[in-house]
Amino acid sequence: MLVLLDEDGPAGFALVRDLPETRWTFLRYYAVGRRGRGTGSTMWGQLTARLAADGRTRLIWDVEDPDEAGLSPELVDEHRRRIVFYERLGGRLQPVRDYLPPHDDGHAPQLLLMDVPLADEPDPPLRVLVETVYLRRYGVPATDPVVRRTLLASDL
Repeated sequence: MLVLLDEDGPAGFALVRDLPETRWTFLRYYAVGRRGRGTGSTMWGQLTARLAADGRTRLIWDVEDPDEAGLSPELVDEHRRRIVFYERLGGRLQPVRDYLPPHDDGHAPQLLLMDVPLADEPDPPLRVLVETVYLRRYGVPATDPVVRRTLLASDL
């Protein structure tokens, strides 16, 4: 867990998890308490710089899909603003569809997958990115129906 402190105290935090047997890190949670003051951008820069300095080469995370059926206009707007925030800071929305945590009990939100490179190295094939997240983040192998569903829906 990384906490950003400013003159007013805790301003935000990020919870990350290195993905075993890779140099990639999964962003589990990112929260900023003070919006509109550049805090989120500052914290993002510090987070990615620290991960890169630690030899991590990619940061991966998921975001709620603004196109999920049944969302209120306020949630659609919030989800879109979050994606735009990450894209402004270099995040890339990956063309992955039907991506759901394998522990979904039917109540989890529809998710999208994002990443940002932290080092100058070639991007992995999208299929490798998806399979690695499922295996190293969730412990689910590529042969599992959850992973197969995502790969098929994403034309991988």
